[in-house]
Parts: sequence; structure tokens; C-alpha cells
Amino acid sequence: MTGPTFPSPNFVKKELCQHGGIKRRCHATTAMMGPWKVSVQKIKVIKEPVKWYFYSENGVKLADGFYKQNDKVGLWNYFNDSGIPTTIENNDTGEITVMDEAGNINRNYFLRDGKIDGTFTLFYACGAINETRTYQGGKKDGPVKLFLLTEDGS
Repeated sequence: MTGPTFPSPNFVKKELCQHGGIKRRCHATTAMMGPWKVSVQKIKVIKEPVKWYFYSENGVKLADGFYKQNDKVGLWNYFNDSGIPTTIENNDTGEITVMDEAGNINRNYFLRDGKIDGTFTLFYACGAINETRTYQGGKKDGPVKLFLLTEDGS
């Protein structure tokens, strides 16, 4: 599973231990984890999940989540340059939640083997469900259900 593209390849990645101390620090320059290559000093193999934080050059958090032996695990949160949430991905279940530019939930779906599988839900900006669709192996499977807002917005 891959998260959204970071707005800038010049971010700083920090791994924090459970007590808040920095265990590792590296600076991205050209390619690893997608288009970035990371030079890392003093890397230890850590078998338990460790929380990582990614920051822009101006200190805004762009992402946070857990790595376990070089694989993303658990929840990963992604943010835009203003710090507004853009995506939440659950690497254990395949669930992806995407927000609009204001940070409201826009859509929710599951990925299996890199393809949408199961219910795909679109939301109105107020948070009410707009429509649901079902996918199987990345292909639409079944009817689309549309939900209309009432005058009071519900």
C-alpha cells in the first residue's frame, strides 16, 4: 500500500522511540519509499513497530505511522503543507480514508492486492453519506446507492 505523494521531496524523517527520544534521523534527497532516497546513519534492526514522523522543511508534519522491519504497519496519517489531514491508511486492514481540502472525510474504501475491494463510500462535506458502491478485485460489482440530503442537511 502506498500513501499519497509528499508535497516536497525535501522532508526530514525522524523515528521516535516510545519514550519520545530520537532513535534515528535521516534526510530524504532522491529515491526510496517512492521517489525518495534516504541516507540513514546508525540504523539498528528493530523488531517491534516503531513510530515515524515525516516533516516538511518548515516543520509541518506531513505523515506519521509505524514501521516494523521496513514495512508500514497499522495506521498511517498524512497531512498537507498546512497540517490538514489528507489521508488515513490502515496497513493491517487495507482501509483508506481520504479527506477533502478542509479535512472532512471525502471517501472511504478498502484495498486488497492494490485494488479496491468491498464498499466504496463517498461523503458530503457535512459528513453524511453521498453514495456507496461495491467493488470486487478493482471492478465495480453491483448497484450504486445514492443518498440525498434533506433541507436540514441530514
